[in-house]
Amino acid sequence: MMFMVSVMVGIMISLSSMSVLSVWVGMEVGFLGVIGVMSGQSVGEVESTMKYFIVQVLGSLCFLLGVMVGCGGVFLGMELVLLVVGLCFKVGLFPFHFWVPAVMSQMSWWGCMLVGVFQKVVPLWVFSNIGLDGYLLGGVELVVMMTALLGCLGGLGVLHFRVLFAFSSLIHTGFMVVLSMVSLFGFFSYLLVYFFLNLGLVLCMWSSSIYSVLDVLKVRGVSVEVLVLSVSLYALSLAGLPPFSGCFLKVYFLGLCWGAFPLVCLVLVFSSGVSLYFYLSMFLSLSMMSGSKGLGIGGSVNILKSWYFLSSLVLNLLGGLPLFMSVGIY
Repeated sequence: MMFMVSVMVGIMISLSSMSVLSVWVGMEVGFLGVIGVMSGQSVGEVESTMKYFIVQVLGSLCFLLGVMVGCGGVFLGMELVLLVVGLCFKVGLFPFHFWVPAVMSQMSWWGCMLVGVFQKVVPLWVFSNIGLDGYLLGGVELVVMMTALLGCLGGLGVLHFRVLFAFSSLIHTGFMVVLSMVSLFGFFSYLLVYFFLNLGLVLCMWSSSIYSVLDVLKVRGVSVEVLVLSVSLYALSLAGLPPFSGCFLKVYFLGLCWGAFPLVCLVLVFSSGVSLYFYLSMFLSLSMMSGSKGLGIGGSVNILKSWYFLSSLVLNLLGGLPLFMSVGIY
């Protein structure tokens, strides 16, 4: 609880800061809290924590160097480049994307949640406020497109859920970077929906101790069919398949960003389509391994009594309609 408070305090310090140095201080406070949550008892978790620590320190040094260059008046013109490089390190944009699957593949589910959602808030908020233009804006567009393409191609053939979560996070990071440069309100709206979808998925996986497809067969206390259906709803929603809530994110993104970044929007939507393919492959693998042959009356009763399925249904299907209606009203 203390470390989670540190994460939230760091985010609030950065978002309420009046100077770039204070933003850096807030990011470091939140980073220390994340390190405390990530540090587990297994060797894999400790190794992933060390990898994450090294990468984030490099990103923080680049960001701080950019702040010092801007304040000192030396090498003017390089401060924005250093700031962007530091932010790319922190959120895992190309060519610094390599650490995301390596780190998240050995984390706990709550560590994945922190790295995949909470640690993106401040860097992307900075992206929306530094006012990129010219060659830097073109470079960020190229970086976003490469990140999304690598994220969708890297997930092909992967049946380890945390690795899939990492590659999916890369794709959604590309969406959020572009959205943050167009509309700050749109970025926070996207992030809020993305947070609830990931929270439901992480709760489902964590409570069942599932990390790969093979773990589904070891589930106790809930039928395999219910769990497969619940996880698949989250996966298809994150991939943007209508009429799920995740489709709202893609439509909302296109409505705000198409006029400013048409080529980037095409690449991001293509990457989302490819991610839908590997999510469908995962769904078929789960279905075959569970040996599901359809649900009868007893199965239906079990589904209705399962919080896995009910929470997945509310977040992914029933939540989509009011989201689209709110956008139409807005």
